[in-house]
Amino acid sequence: MIEIYLSHLQFAIALISLISFIELSINFRKPITLKILILTFLSSIFVYNLASLLNLSTPIKEYARIILPLTGIHIFEYLYNFKLNKKLFIFSGICLTLLTFNLFALKLTYTDKYNSIHLVGRINRIIIAGLIFAIFSVTYLKMIRSLDEKNQYSAKIKKWVRLTIFLMTIALLNNFSMIFFTPNFIVIKYISTIIHLTSCYIVVYRPAFLNRTELTVSLYRLFKKPIHDQVNIDEFINEFYTKSYFLNNNISLEDLALKLKLDPNKLNDLIFDTTQMKFIDLVNKNRVDYYVKIISNGDFKEFTIDTLAQLCGFGSRQSLYRNFKKFHGGSPSDLISMHE
Repeated sequence: MIEIYLSHLQFAIALISLISFIELSINFRKPITLKILILTFLSSIFVYNLASLLNLSTPIKEYARIILPLTGIHIFEYLYNFKLNKKLFIFSGICLTLLTFNLFALKLTYTDKYNSIHLVGRINRIIIAGLIFAIFSVTYLKMIRSLDEKNQYSAKIKKWVRLTIFLMTIALLNNFSMIFFTPNFIVIKYISTIIHLTSCYIVVYRPAFLNRTELTVSLYRLFKKPIHDQVNIDEFINEFYTKSYFLNNNISLEDLALKLKLDPNKLNDLIFDTTQMKFIDLVNKNRVDYYVKIISNGDFKEFTIDTLAQLCGFGSRQSLYRNFKKFHGGSPSDLISMHE
């Protein structure tokens, strides 16, 4: 009966992880590296539970089980530094190599050398678990120290990050227990399913800032700013993107800062920290994106190029052509011809 309940739970998790995968694919566009990492994380959950449900070969489940925490560590590191860590990739390669050796050793029949090979395999599993836990601990300490900073930005997401860290800690301990108990031990199975289910929940209910297609995220840089330098990112997004401030013909950093009741220098820092772009480049890029949207939707047939340039906030046709080439490539007229 317990096994039946477990199979139902594994089916539900596989389905939920698949739905989460599709939702993330649609709603999360940038940064693309972070998107790939999270999709890999969800894929590991899906593969592991589907393999368990269908009683597929052990290697499939083992690789999925190891890739899951490794991807989680990469996600943490990327959120913190907004770049991939080459040492982590080397570390991941070592863990997967050791796992491959262990899976090969499992295929050996009982021979005189079996006991020694089995012992080496167990030692390798301990090394893998120890390495993963050590790397995770380093990343954990960096994240926790950052979240201790008292500012508006960290206050909004610290619960999500701490819940994720706590969940990953339980997952690592559960994986470590598999070294001394069989992976088929029912308690370990149930703990794994609960962890996977909660992981899907965390991904689906991720903080809104991770969904901002125009933004990049570096928790380290933002968390380290003192509270008096903090800017409400949501107010900026609402004014600039939701209200399409970038479409106004007469805009300036000072004017936007006045609307947001901010110091222009602080606003300039915010824009660069979250987009890695200067204010004027951010404005022109979004104007070009808006032009592409108009053409793609077929809403251009009644307008001339000059009128379309004005609708997108550009002061002239020449400005549209110049920025279109810079941020999109080609020319605005070629894009129109393609959709006619």
